[in-house]
Amino acid sequence: MNERFIFISSLGFCIVLAYLFVVGLPELNLKFEKISPFLVIIVLGLYSFKTIDRNKDWKNDFTLFTHDVKISGNSAKSNTSAGGKLLEEAIKKGNELKREKYLKLSIQYLEKAVEIHPRYVDALILLGNAWYEYNKNYDKSLYYYKSILQINPQYPQVFTNIDIIFNSLDSVDYEIKIWEELYKFNNKNYIVNYNLGNLYGRFKNDLEKSI
Repeated sequence: MNERFIFISSLGFCIVLAYLFVVGLPELNLKFEKISPFLVIIVLGLYSFKTIDRNKDWKNDFTLFTHDVKISGNSAKSNTSAGGKLLEEAIKKGNELKREKYLKLSIQYLEKAVEIHPRYVDALILLGNAWYEYNKNYDKSLYYYKSILQINPQYPQVFTNIDIIFNSLDSVDYEIKIWEELYKFNNKNYIVNYNLGNLYGRFKNDLEKSI
């Protein structure tokens, strides 16, 4: 929840608690001076326990984000952070046995993020990446990548990512179809023009169009 961003509400809580200790208890005819040390010990004890208990979640970003998303389930940011870290862990060398499980969870969280915030570009780009890593689902990946271009036709990472995933694709016609669609979004992008020129020249022998 980025506790530092809700400091003011925490401060308000502390003021109310202090008021109850100093003003409320004496009004109840309780001997505040005698019980105040015990109250302080109880409060400090509880918050100390909570602080120490929370420390294990801060082992690394992976444990932090995958833990907090279960608490902040309706936060687009929490879902995106968890989905991104799961994707990152899934494709790490040595995590082959966890790969499918992590990718499924990653997609689940990222789809929730987009459901909450449909124009959240960070979630959309990660979702495109996740679908490619999961089962090389080009249609799904491209759907989310193109959703970003509808928001920002200049977004450079979309073109870079598509260029990367097409390295393992053997369908020239499919590549041309997609690059032509992307050309309509941004006809001044270097990667789009280079790939169309290369594909038309090398594989279609259409030199005029290639040039």
